[in-house]
Amino acid sequence: MKTLSSKQFRFALSLCILAQVVLLTLEYRQQNGIGSLPMSQLSTLESGVQDDIRQMESELDYGSKESWIELAKVYTSYGLLPNARYAMQRASELGELDDESTLLYGTCLSRLGELDEARKYFQELADGRGEYRIDAWVQIGLDHLRAEQPIEARDALMQAGQDSVAELALSRLLLHMGHADQALNTLESMIRRNPDSMRAHQMKGWALEALDRVDEAQAAEHYSSHCSDTVTIHTVTRKWDEDMLQKYGAAGHLMQSELQMQKGNIEAAINTMRESIKDLQPLWRPHYTKRLAMFYSMNGQGEEAAKQLASWLVHNGESAVLWEMVGDAWSASNQPAKAMNAWFEAIRYRGGQQEEVIVLLRVHQKLADELSRQGRSEITDYHVALAKYEEARINWRDDRVSQAVTGFEAVTVALPEFADAWYYLGESRYATGDMEGARTAFTRCLELNQNYGRASEGLQRLE
Repeated sequence: MKTLSSKQFRFALSLCILAQVVLLTLEYRQQNGIGSLPMSQLSTLESGVQDDIRQMESELDYGSKESWIELAKVYTSYGLLPNARYAMQRASELGELDDESTLLYGTCLSRLGELDEARKYFQELADGRGEYRIDAWVQIGLDHLRAEQPIEARDALMQAGQDSVAELALSRLLLHMGHADQALNTLESMIRRNPDSMRAHQMKGWALEALDRVDEAQAAEHYSSHCSDTVTIHTVTRKWDEDMLQKYGAAGHLMQSELQMQKGNIEAAINTMRESIKDLQPLWRPHYTKRLAMFYSMNGQGEEAAKQLASWLVHNGESAVLWEMVGDAWSASNQPAKAMNAWFEAIRYRGGQQEEVIVLLRVHQKLADELSRQGRSEITDYHVALAKYEEARINWRDDRVSQAVTGFEAVTVALPEFADAWYYLGESRYATGDMEGARTAFTRCLELNQNYGRASEGLQRLE
């Protein structure tokens, strides 16, 4: 074999070096003059999201401002904040940022704890007349709160005007600052526009209590329990996060499966949900298992549904929702005895949350239907009455008081020794102004259960 002379070897080595320089120059130009992306720390994310982010990174157009911004949105929503800051810096070098991107950049810096730097971007929006002016003031106020600067926070939140998030945050701040009267004015203004706001009525009660207007405070807090509109102190960027989290990984497959179900393609929906659960690894979320079990039941595959629900039991323990779905799975497999046993387990878990009440309503209706088919009329009537009770509780919670009164009255006729129904009948009558009717119901509740504390409190309110 012929060997290269030292001169030839140096020439070949020079050619290799030159080729490497050319490749690096091309890459430099392709990436707009800056090196490759920093390494993303994705190990804490579900496997499906990791794959989707790696794909986005590999397909990134280094010379496109929009491509960097889209990547920054993903990084920000998934908590990869140093990467998000880098992506937004690259985007800003490629052109002027629009208002939405400016808000995104400020949000990224805020979440990194770089509040002063973030405020520059928020202030730019706050001083303008664009779509995100109010959102910028809200974020400035919340960041001042994080920095323990209550005066500056108050001033910024007041600039946000009639924004529900700002008003709730401002009211809470004013209460902490000892300005309950100002908090009350803010909350009453909000309630005039949003009369069904649970949080506003609840905080109004706190403000009235701070002003020693105890009776009015109790009335406000009592009223809040019948409100169904819940406003959380989340900015518009949190909504962006929610949208982004539904787009990638397991959540993306979940949304796809829902669309397939809407089109009636249940087999495809099941396969997509299985992919979704695979994407979650190493994590586990009950909603995904619940949906897959539901799809199996709807497809008549009760055994497969039961397997999914068994894993839910291991992770989350027993609940009315779980046992209802177990019953539905057995029902889908034409095993009514096993279905009824599961539904009977479900009604052991009596809760006060709206979702739990709705579950109990459905379960009692299912038991009544199955018992009716078996000709067991007495037990059927019992479950029909309990279904009416749960329906009346829903009406009560949703402030449909007249319907609640009618429902609870029917239940006390069907189940005259059911103390809970008498208590809620008293509360419903009290809400409609029927004080004597309320007194009768509370009194009957206490005759059935002398330790029923809420009924005692109800009678005290009538004194």
